Amino acid sequence: MLVPEILEQVSNKTILRVDARREGGISSRIKVRRGQRISFFATGLVSYDGGYHFTTPEGILANEFGIPLSQINEAGSPAYTIWPNEHAYLTDGGILGRIGSLIGWIGDYDPFKAFVAGTKREFDNEEGELWLAVNDAKGTYEDNVGEFRVEVTLTEISGSKFSVIVAQGISTKIRSDNNDVW
Repeated sequence: MLVPEILEQVSNKTILRVDARREGGISSRIKVRRGQRISFFATGLVSYDGGYHFTTPEGILANEFGIPLSQINEAGSPAYTIWPNEHAYLTDGGILGRIGSLIGWIGDYDPFKAFVAGTKREFDNEEGELWLAVNDAKGTYEDNVGEFRVEVTLTEISGSKFSVIVAQGISTKIRSDNNDVW
């Protein structure tokens, strides 16, 4: 039985199902315009090898209960375990793709514009349809298991409006409309 990929769509929020077996990703049917911010909230576990190993949407290796696996890094501190793989789809400017991570791109796939979804992204010059996929080594999707449920929220980025604040006549600060102070 084919389950619809768009589970719910209300106003500026869309909830999607991203099947781990879909190489090439799924179309979100969301049209991104210049000057928009996309927020992702993803849940679930997927397996890239038939149920032996699991990952979170960020590409962090986890056990079958979703508890992240960690290791000791070069500095002697604990760190989450990820698996960058030269055969996975490249993301974030051509960096090795993380096996099992939720990735996205606008329009046609481009390794320099694809990204690991899970953080807010602002698109100043990107326009097109949002695509989402589980990252894996190319041509090895047939043994994947699971899905991510992804809530995608689109918001307009405020224009570059700045206000000048004079504090007691002593100093001048510039505040943007999102309260960043310079």
